[in-house]
Amino acid sequence: MGRVIAGKASDMAPGSLHKVTVDGRDVMIVNLDGTYHAVDDTCTHAGSSLSEGTLDGTSVVCGWHGAEFDCTTGKLAKFPVAIKDLQQYKEKNKGTLTESIATLSQIASSPATPKTIKKSIADMVSDLESGEYSMAVRAANAMSALEDITQDPNMPSFVRTTIWQAVAKLEGIKD
Repeated sequence: MGRVIAGKASDMAPGSLHKVTVDGRDVMIVNLDGTYHAVDDTCTHAGSSLSEGTLDGTSVVCGWHGAEFDCTTGKLAKFPVAIKDLQQYKEKNKGTLTESIATLSQIASSPATPKTIKKSIADMVSDLESGEYSMAVRAANAMSALEDITQDPNMPSFVRTTIWQAVAKLEGIKD
């Protein structure tokens, strides 16, 4: 399964369960305090839609017979008989985005970075951390802003080089 846009983060409130269909397979998206997890939506016990169940901490409870699955791993958490775990789908761009944010945060906190650039980069880090748009849109917006920032003639060359490293990471984030 390739990368899939499941919807807007702003439409998926924390603690909510959402069903999407990808390549003919029903997938449940769970927002656990701003971290999104995707697992099969079909209960492995009797086939019910888990997105119609309830969320209990990090577990989804099937509305038919009470099977509980950990939303972060897809593993069966609780049920009287052994049944199969759910398939888990990982967000591939999350690590790359986290690395880029760490690199930009280092630049923003460096005493060698000019104040105007620090402010711009700190604002950009906030935008990258927000869930308002998809990761690819946030990355593209950040790359555009970073291109403008690197044109500043007062920027030390090592800061410019570090920014280019962040841009190279952000370029890998695609929908």
